[in-house]
Amino acid sequence: MQQIPHSLPYNKALDGIRGVAIILVVLFHIWPKYFSFGFVGVDIFFVLSGYLITKIIVTKSERGEFSLSEFYRNRIRRIFPALIIVLSATVIVGYLFLFPEEFKALGKHIKSSALFYQNFRLIDEAGYWDESGQLKPLLHFWSLSIEEQFYILWPFLIILIVRLKALYILPLIVFSLIYLSFTLNSDVNVFFHSLTRFWELSVGATLVWLERSSSLQLLVDKIRYVIWLFFLLAVAFFYQENSYDLLTSFLLVLAVGLLILSLQTRDNVLLSNNLIVFVGLISYPLYLWHYPIISYAHILGVSVIENGVWILITSIFLSYLTYRYVEVYARKQTDIKVIAGFFAAVVVLAGIGGVIKNQDGLPDRPHLASIKEAQLQFIREPAINDKCEAISRKLLDSPRTFDYCKSTSELITDNYVAIIGDSHAHVLYPGFSEELKKKGYDTVLLANSGCASLLGGGRGRNESDVEKCEAKITQIYSVVSAMPNLTKVLLVTRGPKYMYEKGFGEIDKTGANKYSAYFSGNEGYKPEVIYTKSMDASLGYLVEHGKEVYVFLENPELGFSPKSCINRPFGLVANPCVVSLEEYKQRMSAYRSDIMTIVEKYGNAHILDAESLLCDDKQCYAKMNGKILYADDDHFSVEGSRYIASKMINKLVVPNE
Repeated sequence: MQQIPHSLPYNKALDGIRGVAIILVVLFHIWPKYFSFGFVGVDIFFVLSGYLITKIIVTKSERGEFSLSEFYRNRIRRIFPALIIVLSATVIVGYLFLFPEEFKALGKHIKSSALFYQNFRLIDEAGYWDESGQLKPLLHFWSLSIEEQFYILWPFLIILIVRLKALYILPLIVFSLIYLSFTLNSDVNVFFHSLTRFWELSVGATLVWLERSSSLQLLVDKIRYVIWLFFLLAVAFFYQENSYDLLTSFLLVLAVGLLILSLQTRDNVLLSNNLIVFVGLISYPLYLWHYPIISYAHILGVSVIENGVWILITSIFLSYLTYRYVEVYARKQTDIKVIAGFFAAVVVLAGIGGVIKNQDGLPDRPHLASIKEAQLQFIREPAINDKCEAISRKLLDSPRTFDYCKSTSELITDNYVAIIGDSHAHVLYPGFSEELKKKGYDTVLLANSGCASLLGGGRGRNESDVEKCEAKITQIYSVVSAMPNLTKVLLVTRGPKYMYEKGFGEIDKTGANKYSAYFSGNEGYKPEVIYTKSMDASLGYLVEHGKEVYVFLENPELGFSPKSCINRPFGLVANPCVVSLEEYKQRMSAYRSDIMTIVEKYGNAHILDAESLLCDDKQCYAKMNGKILYADDDHFSVEGSRYIASKMINKLVVPNE
């Protein structure tokens, strides 16, 4: 491997830490079930980056050699070339194979990644562990955005500290950032937000001050094996974890900091191993390359788990080529015109992303003509309409907070069927509202996203989220009970996800939402018990208030993107678009049994079961008669909604009513 000139004396073990960090991240993204703790590799990167950048600034400043212009030129030489290559490749593949809606979303992410605010873009979109995150090829650019935001202002602060000869105030800054992160815990997205991540980089910066203490270095050297044990335990704390916890992350960051300090006094055989150092040297391009490859595999219907070894090999190969023939070349460039060219290329890529977004994903690409109609099947309907808003204003004492609100009429005196629940209720609304209209009924949709409309079943990423969810549920039941001619309720929720708090299949990583009992430290926390109790309470409430209730049993989950059921351009073959009946039964058996038992308690409650409509004796289908029945791995498409409603309407509304 050809070495790149360094601003500091070279320490192989630090590249070894990079190697360990990127290995953790890549293994997590390919095999999340077995390496569920691997996402902590990003935290390791943050601490190491904060340490190295601050040490460069401090060392050069104290010698009177530091230049801001040189610092930012070096950042451009380091970051931009590989970024340009990967973003360009990602947008080219997207142009060739993505449907317009997918390409439009990619255009937004190209722009926010190139301009380093991808973390803020993602705050308003999917969570890191959400299934839709697998279908975002640039999801991982959130961490690079945070680092670059940190480097915009950090040099000015360090220069000021050095000039004041007050390096000792670095710990104060770090503790202030840690305190800020904890105070913001319930108010911002703690995983993606810069203010809840800067402290990790600043901990790395504090090491520059701490390593100057010879007595501390001597102590760290004596306990180096204890530090390694602490580090391994800190990583292990994240096993089977599916959310970002600040306290646990603090322990990990502390362990990484101590590990870095221990590497300043003697060589480390493990971290100086040539193979680990090699991975560390290519860690930046490997971080950039691996996730678009994984994401496009999911999008195109290729099993990431089964083909994980090939994905790993391909990622390493492309990363080596990028390092050897792009990074090494770029880092040697001193001509300001070359640096300006890198900067201009990134700006152009941001502009291209903006054009793709503004042009709705370039729907008229010639090679998409043959599948243009099929693409329309994946478009989700809006969550809200004016008629439902009018109803909510009439019946609620405060502004509506629940997420889905649609109605076929704004007159509360009409005969209604209510569809309540979560996003699964939302996707069933189009078909049932059409069929119910034919029977003389209006339909009102009252539902939430990721917060099933079940009394006592509030869920969230923290206690504040749970409280908001409970308030939304209360509003929904207020509307249902206040509508005089609403006699039937269709209750639709994704039960297995709430009972087991994990998704199904490669594409659906574990979600982070929990019930309130989890946050209160209940040692006997059992989500399946909470879900069934809240289902029981909800049915009891609705039946007591004179409603005839129909519980829609969860449809088979696919575990893959149904978009892979359509042949992509250039003859790329679609997958079979089926899921094994045995797999479906294993996932659903306990859930189905529990719900049926609860429903049997109530004379005015019934089951609507779509299993026979979607499955035969061997497998369940996501595609029938040329129509894609699913919009994603567990939600129905509009066509799927219409198919299910047409087959079930006479169970919900008998012909002579």
